[in-house]
Amino acid sequence: IVSVHAAGVDDQGRPWFAKPFVEGEPLTDAADALALSVSDRVALLDRVAGAIEHAHQRGVIHRDLKPQNVLLPAPDRTAGLQPRIIDFGVAKAVFGSVAPATAETLAGQRIGTPGYMSPEQFAGQAVDTRADVWSLGVLLHELLTGSRPEQRSCDSADVWTGDASPQRRFRPASDVARVSAPGRHVDVDLDAIVDRCLQDDREARYASVSQLRDD
Repeated sequence: IVSVHAAGVDDQGRPWFAKPFVEGEPLTDAADALALSVSDRVALLDRVAGAIEHAHQRGVIHRDLKPQNVLLPAPDRTAGLQPRIIDFGVAKAVFGSVAPATAETLAGQRIGTPGYMSPEQFAGQAVDTRADVWSLGVLLHELLTGSRPEQRSCDSADVWTGDASPQRRFRPASDVARVSAPGRHVDVDLDAIVDRCLQDDREARYASVSQLRDD
């Protein structure tokens, strides 16, 4: 997670903060440019999930996980690939000293990026850490296939843009990869992991990012 070096308020009352400049590309673009294998892509997602798990343990939900907010600098000779998570600007504090001022989202208020938001987040409902689990599932799908999840449909395979219709079902990532990324083998275990992340009912998703990482 990109740290904040300093923060304050200027003489006109405007808040500011300073953080390191990250010279990197969005996670999915960088993975494609480096022609990473499926296992390397899964390892990248695991590192991102590890950082989000760290935030969750401290009572912070990111709420806007997408490739543009996970940058991948050029590989380091010693540390290898080190994704950096930026932009906690719409993050939600759920407990601790920062929670009282930021914990509540107004009913019906939609915060985040369509296409990466969980159904409950898109609907403006209360969210918990499982909203980030959904977004990590979208990120994993995009890393594996090159596209966001597509609905199963006999007449359309439009990329989902936030429609919270019930009983939505997505095409397995392995099916999408066979067309969009020939030669990139996505197995049924990864299909199952993505599918569990992308359950409309949050009770059916992984209960925590830790459980997702275990799988």
